[in-house]
Amino acid sequence: MHTQVPDFYACLGVDRAASKESIVAAFRRLAMKWHPDRHFKAADKVEAEKQFKTIKTAYETLTDDSRRKYYDQEDADRQRRASARRGADVNEKVAVTIAEGFNGTHISFEEAVVDHCERCAGQRGEWMQCSRCSGFSKYSRLSVCPVCRNTGQEWRNCGPCHGLGTVTRKRKFTVRTPAGLVDGSVLTVKERGKPSEHGGLNGDLHIAITIKPESGWKRKGLNLSGTLKLPFSIALLGGTIELLLPTGKTVQVQVPARTNAGKKIRLAGQGLFDAANDKRGDVLLSTSIVLPSVKRKLTPEMEAVLRQIDGE
Repeated sequence: MHTQVPDFYACLGVDRAASKESIVAAFRRLAMKWHPDRHFKAADKVEAEKQFKTIKTAYETLTDDSRRKYYDQEDADRQRRASARRGADVNEKVAVTIAEGFNGTHISFEEAVVDHCERCAGQRGEWMQCSRCSGFSKYSRLSVCPVCRNTGQEWRNCGPCHGLGTVTRKRKFTVRTPAGLVDGSVLTVKERGKPSEHGGLNGDLHIAITIKPESGWKRKGLNLSGTLKLPFSIALLGGTIELLLPTGKTVQVQVPARTNAGKKIRLAGQGLFDAANDKRGDVLLSTSIVLPSVKRKLTPEMEAVLRQIDGE
């Protein structure tokens, strides 16, 4: 992955053929404008510090002969790579859990990396003694060595790179996904696709996200629906139930007194989060009542109270 380097000449407002004196003069003029000590508001000072740091780096680079030469070469290489044909894009499909999509996660991939061949140092091969005539011309003008044409040498491609001068290897890398991914979200990671065969930039990596099913929960758009199991006492008297959502978030659900099984409770904004469209779904709960497993028999008084409640 290549880091975007600013155009130092443009930062200082000079052309690429500018003399060192012109560069110094341009820096001094801009330093008067952007020096942090000349700005007093917090927001202005932050911007000034950012701008001053950029022009200072540009000045230090372009007034040092060796650094300027290296920068100019790097800039030329970037332009050449940008104008060359890019590598092909790579499309991947990745399934994540609801919590991973909601909170973000790490996903590992493999990429193809092109390096110079260590064996031939990128030279693709070497001239060697002719394997047919052993470097000694045994042939006359009318009888020419079919391998070296009487030169005594033949070209042999490097074995490890097959005469390409480069080798391709696999390398693992990890992508940190942002929070707020939903089914159908697509992430694009720049220059993590296939390498260019023409010296250009790598292609891009496109990651299509799907959300895995979650046991006990259903998804519809950004909404999640599930069951809220209520102890008999809370269903009768009301209270608060702590519920762990599949997003990994724990919420407190207020249950009104005399809640019957099948009652619908909506938790607004607690569903999935679609960061791309800045939308949030809801959690829809359907209540069920869990009767206690009483180890001892109810007393006649307890039974009388329950029957009295049922009779109301």
